[in-house]
Amino acid sequence: MRMFQLTKVFRRMSALDNLLTTGRALGLSRPAAAARAKSILEELGLAPVAELDAGHLSGGQQKLLEFGCCFMVPPRIALLDEPFAAVHPTLKETMAGYIRKRHAEGHTFLVVSHDMPVVAELCIRAVCMNAGSVIADGPTRAVLSDPKVIEAYLGGEGEA
Repeated sequence: MRMFQLTKVFRRMSALDNLLTTGRALGLSRPAAAARAKSILEELGLAPVAELDAGHLSGGQQKLLEFGCCFMVPPRIALLDEPFAAVHPTLKETMAGYIRKRHAEGHTFLVVSHDMPVVAELCIRAVCMNAGSVIADGPTRAVLSDPKVIEAYLGGEGEA
């Protein structure tokens, strides 16, 4: 399952219906989709807005809703493109906590992000690209302190 950089939810459907639609599209029965949607809404803190149209949610809540849709059926690998971009720190921590928990359960994530503090916290391994080429690959802390990475992203020497 993947999450896009630009949020894609059904804006004129409730948050709950967004999750139910995703679950049904992925083959869940109505009762299974309803149970899973309720669980995800609770875990992501979206239960209070479950009946609101997704278009009435904040941008961060919409992103969190799309994030939740990715997990209606546990994916073999979750591909998350800039999941933390423009998200309030509280919602960012909710997402990070969900990722940590699922990773501890054995789930696999590929996260594309420019949010280095979150990357450093969540990712064991990092691959850094510049102009379409890999410039560093290895343990996250080592990649973030690699002079090529610092030069490419900060334009000079210093700590990433």
